[in-house]
Amino acid sequence: MADLLRTNKAHYTQISVKSIISYKNWTVAKSFDTFLPLGPVITDEIDPNNSNIRTYLNGKLVQSSNTSNFIFPVENLVSYISSIMTLKPFDVIITGTPSGIGPMKQGDVVEVEIEGIGVLTNFVI
Repeated sequence: MADLLRTNKAHYTQISVKSIISYKNWTVAKSFDTFLPLGPVITDEIDPNNSNIRTYLNGKLVQSSNTSNFIFPVENLVSYISSIMTLKPFDVIITGTPSGIGPMKQGDVVEVEIEGIGVLTNFVI
């Protein structure tokens, strides 16, 4: 359960914002089909509680943090979530993002990176 991969939530749309506001439910807001790019790989070869995370917007560093800054250790998250719902192989737990990304516009390029995993690049459309 210590596998990590990088996600890119840069493609959120108004529908997710409306879902969050009206339902106050992050699960609904983050669970649409085809909604979340994942990658570039899944690995258990890094420390999920001590890995650098960086996000670049159009080549400019806009987020820089470490998984050691999570509010809860990864093991605690898995334990808590599995106490309220069944987790199966290849399920994904989304933990959130450091502050700093700010607004994006069509044509922007977003690159997200976790040390030891690689870079996931997406284009805002």
